[in-house]
Amino acid sequence: DQHLKMSWYSVFNEGNAGNRGNLFESYVRRKFSLGPVFFRKEEARESLGTLPANRKGNEKKNYAPVDKGITLGSARGIVRSANMVVSVREDQTHNHLYYSKNEREPFVDMIFRVDNGFDAIQATISKKHDCETEKIRTLKTQLALDDSATLRIFYAVPLCYYAEFVTDVVNPLLSHQDLSNVHIYHVGVSGNDS
Repeated sequence: DQHLKMSWYSVFNEGNAGNRGNLFESYVRRKFSLGPVFFRKEEARESLGTLPANRKGNEKKNYAPVDKGITLGSARGIVRSANMVVSVREDQTHNHLYYSKNEREPFVDMIFRVDNGFDAIQATISKKHDCETEKIRTLKTQLALDDSATLRIFYAVPLCYYAEFVTDVVNPLLSHQDLSNVHIYHVGVSGNDS
């Protein structure tokens, strides 16, 4: 674990983006499967499904700090699956974090079951990442997520990019009542063990 952490930080500033992204994703997967990770208010924000209160012009971005912080992950086994969404949907335990054998998974990199639904993670070293409403809707449908359950989608980015990170679409939940039980968060991942 220590070696993996050092590896992604040591190549972080080099021009090998593909390998850096794979290393970061592996680091995030391992970090969130070892135990709960707490993100302070300065490291976690929610992408709200409303327009900003004091918006300027056509602005739609509405990110709010998670005032009390947020916890993500728990001790669980890592399982590589041909279809991680089907695997997590059928697994009623909270014992596994699934990730896809398909490196070009259409939306999220890993997913696991929690008490009130599912947590999904997209790990990225980019300052901008796609977050299309239809992809969210498709994931919700594939999970057979009913209205009493919640889907939390986390964009995990290196802490040094956190302040600049945005999704594209910047507010994918805006005016979509059918996605009212979906929450999108951005978290800044550090090299610390907690």
